Amino acid sequence: MSIDHTANAKRWALLSRLLKRTQAGKLKWNPLGDSDSKFLTAVSDYTITIDQDDDREPMEGSVRIVVRNYSDRVVEQFDEYDVEAPEGTSSEPASRLFSALFDAARRQAFDSDAAISDLLKQLGDDD
Repeated sequence: MSIDHTANAKRWALLSRLLKRTQAGKLKWNPLGDSDSKFLTAVSDYTITIDQDDDREPMEGSVRIVVRNYSDRVVEQFDEYDVEAPEGTSSEPASRLFSALFDAARRQAFDSDAAISDLLKQLGDDD
């Protein structure tokens, strides 16, 4: 597969920054509609959605990023098969980066940590 190295490097950088800022709590992701597998965040004049292509298997399937401008036009979209780790960076497969971002967005959108903490509190100690 022929790859545009400039576009690839920018996509990789975008994914990396989205993941880093999501994990740091600096980006707010929201569920898109009533879906369990589509999430949205806004950065300046752009919206970014992340979703999995197979709603029947919420933990499987290709993860896709779509970037829209203020006019709601798609200015970029790509999935894990369109991106490779740029030369000189980690040899981590793109699928892991996409999966980590999707999981971080989902956990933040649904406040998973608070839900698990509440469940642990409700269940009490193991004693």
